[in-house]
Amino acid sequence: MFPLRKLRELPPKTGLRKIALILRGMETELARGKAPDRDYLRGLCELIAADYKDLGADRSAAAAGAEAAADYKDRSATAGRNTAADAEVAEDYKDRFATADRNTAADAGPADSGSVGAGFSDSSGLARAGIADSSALSSAELLRFINNLRHTILTHLGAAPAEWDFIDHTTGMLDAASRAVLPLRVYLEDIRSPYNVGSMFRTAEAFGAEHIYLSPQTPRPTHPRASKTARGCEKIVPWSVAPLRELARAPGVFALELGGTPLDEFVFPRQGTVLIGSEELGLSPEALALADGKAGRVSIPMAGAKRSLNVSAAFAVLMRKWYAALAGKSGE
Repeated sequence: MFPLRKLRELPPKTGLRKIALILRGMETELARGKAPDRDYLRGLCELIAADYKDLGADRSAAAAGAEAAADYKDRSATAGRNTAADAEVAEDYKDRFATADRNTAADAGPADSGSVGAGFSDSSGLARAGIADSSALSSAELLRFINNLRHTILTHLGAAPAEWDFIDHTTGMLDAASRAVLPLRVYLEDIRSPYNVGSMFRTAEAFGAEHIYLSPQTPRPTHPRASKTARGCEKIVPWSVAPLRELARAPGVFALELGGTPLDEFVFPRQGTVLIGSEELGLSPEALALADGKAGRVSIPMAGAKRSLNVSAAFAVLMRKWYAALAGKSGE
């Protein structure tokens, strides 16, 4: 665990970014059934309230923090966990909170129900209810508390809500280094809707596609409507514009099209390219011929009267199954 003392030595924004990462790690641990160190979490809360009052900590939060710091000191001494260092930190936090509690309302900053501060005030309320008495919060409540606190920090740092879990705060973009890349590629032939293009970029990114080819007639992912549905995925999934003939020598080319092998029976290539056709006309005869000469066609069995899915929805169903086949997991 990153030492609290070192967190205090970091520049403000760097410290908040580090705290956000630590909180995300705690959420992951909780999701896996492992309880985080609640004393350490209390120390983080106290540090945030003491050093980042612009997050919206008010006088009542400072008072609650002082109580939490005193409790933290007592519990640390009793538990014998880094007693000398932790108790000293807790004592320092207690003094800082007492000072903050004497500050004027202007110094502390007013709480605003529509501001970042309101979110932190909610978190402070949870702290009063549960962090000072760690047994009071269930795992589910603790998870929500940590999640709310992390989102408050990310909002303060300027992260867009839709990117809270994935953004690299140093670049303002999705973190390309965090994605696993598999040897699967996609060719979008004459897709008409930019929204569908963006949606398929998002799906391709989710399942580890290493590259997306666009036919010359397919809208680019930089189109405003495409980027709206791609949600940043178009910036981290490599893509290029290419005529179909460039796939003539590519391995494992197959088509998502009617009349193919049912999805559950299809043998997916360990390395390959799936061809996706236009919303109205499907794949061209040239694309189907290319697939038939390589890995074949795959179809999604359906029970409805229309027996049709939006192209981006059908693509998502296929990519989940292909990903499962490559990852050695059940596609169910």
